[in-house]
Amino acid sequence: MQEVKANLGRVVRTARKRKGITQDHLAEEVGIQTRTVLEIENGRGNPRFENLFAMVRVLDIAPNDIFNFDQSLSEDSELFLQELSAFSKVEQQIAVAAARAVLRQFHHDENSAVSDDDHMMHPEESRSG
Repeated sequence: MQEVKANLGRVVRTARKRKGITQDHLAEEVGIQTRTVLEIENGRGNPRFENLFAMVRVLDIAPNDIFNFDQSLSEDSELFLQELSAFSKVEQQIAVAAARAVLRQFHHDENSAVSDDDHMMHPEESRSG
């Protein structure tokens, strides 16, 4: 259970910093004390469902990010998001657009490689088309 709490803390801290809000502001939005946010972010908190639900909504956290902690962000990704949060909104939009373009290219290249592999493994299918 401690691993789940630690992951929840990482996810909440990362999302809060990504949104550029303080622990005080998050606490106010959710209706809890700042100390509770601090405890959650440090993996010691055990929030009530109502508070967790409100936090997830305020921070735009996907439920999978909380419960699929094996797929949580690496330290490099968290650091990148922290650095990105220091940019202006326009700079963030440009960076996100650039990152999406790069990811689409990786995805396209990956699909092309799979397609090429399929034709190499089954050349008769490509001839009969």
